[in-house]
Amino acid sequence: MKRLLLPVMLLAASPLAASIPFPPEDPADIRKTEERIGAFRLELEEYHQTGQWAMNPPREWKKVRLIWRSGDGLSEIALQDDGYTVGRSYSVSSPDRMNVCMSGDGLSQYGSGSHFEAYLTAYLAFLKICHTEAARLKAYEAELLQARPDYPAAGERLKALALAAFGRLAPRCIRFRQDRSLDPMMSRECVRFSKPAKQP
Repeated sequence: MKRLLLPVMLLAASPLAASIPFPPEDPADIRKTEERIGAFRLELEEYHQTGQWAMNPPREWKKVRLIWRSGDGLSEIALQDDGYTVGRSYSVSSPDRMNVCMSGDGLSQYGSGSHFEAYLTAYLAFLKICHTEAARLKAYEAELLQARPDYPAAGERLKALALAAFGRLAPRCIRFRQDRSLDPMMSRECVRFSKPAKQP
């Protein structure tokens, strides 16, 4: 499966104004459990709305994540499954933490592009797009290579968490409708789903 890095976003650490189409989620309604497998962190995050809003029904969701973070805490890779899509995101911050570069490699599915080599190649490509200093890039590459032995077990654990949370590993959306009148990052209408996957 071919992967394309989504447009990179460069953000400065300053307040941003944004419209909120629905009531903000109360942190008290979010429960997060974490575990570690070597250099990787796994998260199960669950949201169950307890308050009532006049124009909105109660909402709930689950997300499972596999996260690798650099030793200096400035760079992160997160693979997230929300039961509808599986996607990987990347971030790297400047040493002073005043700027952050973020991107993702589009929609994925279990058993596609999950090998460590693809994981590493996509991450290094992202760092180069973000003009990461050569010394930092090499340091992050070395750290990720050192974490390589932990990746298979962490990946299998992610699948087990997803299976427990959502009941199945497929289908997941692997292509959204392309509508030029809409922001492509906001469109969630799926036009292609992955095929049923083998359960772990």
